[in-house]
Amino acid sequence: MEVYLSKSTYNTSGGSCLYGYAGDLLTSHLGDYGTAIKEIEVVACLRSKTRKFRPTLEALFDQFHAYLDSLPRITFQRKNKRVKIEFRSEHFTADDEGSRNASPEQQMTAAYEVSQALPMLRKRIKPSDDFDVERFLEDASKILATKIENPGQAERTRQAAGEKRIAIRDAKSPWERLEIVWGQFHPNARNILHEPFYWESADDLAPNGNDTGADLLEDFRRWNKKHPRTSPLKFLDGLMKAWEIDPIDWDITDHAAVIQLDADQPIPLKVCNEAAIALAFAVIKVRAACPRDVAERGLAAITRTGFLVNRSRLDQAVKDRWKTSLAKQRSKLASFTP
Repeated sequence: MEVYLSKSTYNTSGGSCLYGYAGDLLTSHLGDYGTAIKEIEVVACLRSKTRKFRPTLEALFDQFHAYLDSLPRITFQRKNKRVKIEFRSEHFTADDEGSRNASPEQQMTAAYEVSQALPMLRKRIKPSDDFDVERFLEDASKILATKIENPGQAERTRQAAGEKRIAIRDAKSPWERLEIVWGQFHPNARNILHEPFYWESADDLAPNGNDTGADLLEDFRRWNKKHPRTSPLKFLDGLMKAWEIDPIDWDITDHAAVIQLDADQPIPLKVCNEAAIALAFAVIKVRAACPRDVAERGLAAITRTGFLVNRSRLDQAVKDRWKTSLAKQRSKLASFTP
């Protein structure tokens, strides 16, 4: 089991110098309590001491502090075997994370807060769930009460937790490592895009793995809920306007024309290429189909991208990876243009 501790303020989220030690303690020392839960994320939400916020972020500041009143909260994604617990810290504020160097006393106080939040699990675990929640809570309470005896103890705990997390990841299949919430996509999409590569969210060479592709996928999922039968190209037109990108000629595949376009409009060319490819695969993921015009626009973008990669200064190994990636994407989209 992996346990992650993080913090959230009105404008930041992520790793925590205060709570990270508690997460490392639990990950490195917890045992096996059943198959129903594989990952627990605990988020400490930290209020601000004063009403000071960055310019233009007043609404976000107020929204976050109003959200604090709804805490604590627990979410259990049974299918994905993940639990998320959010609580409001009563001992720390956002300023306490500023130093990025928590004292042992602060880390122990943070661990105590975590021990007080974990019993929320009782609200979500059912008798039918394969998870011994009482034994888990008993062990977690004892582990989190472990005192920091010397400066090196926290570092050794961090290293032990890191090694365990690596071992857990190494034991996962390529599909499990994706950590995808499959309920967000069409149930037949995985049969069509049957390699983990197509679903990578942090690989720039994957269709929805770069920043443009990842953002487009999320935006298209939301848009599709209201427009399930509307042409995806209308979504793309609206997205380009929202992003303030002047679209290129989507059908250009002439080598000389692409090279000239790269000289004249490199940013629109790059964004439009990434967006056209990302849209085609987003449509497959959400609808388990791809209209011919959407697939053809993606194929043209793949051709243009190939030209740009070939003339780039990337080393040959990276170019070869691009060649393999683009070939896979071309083959898949070509199947929708008989």
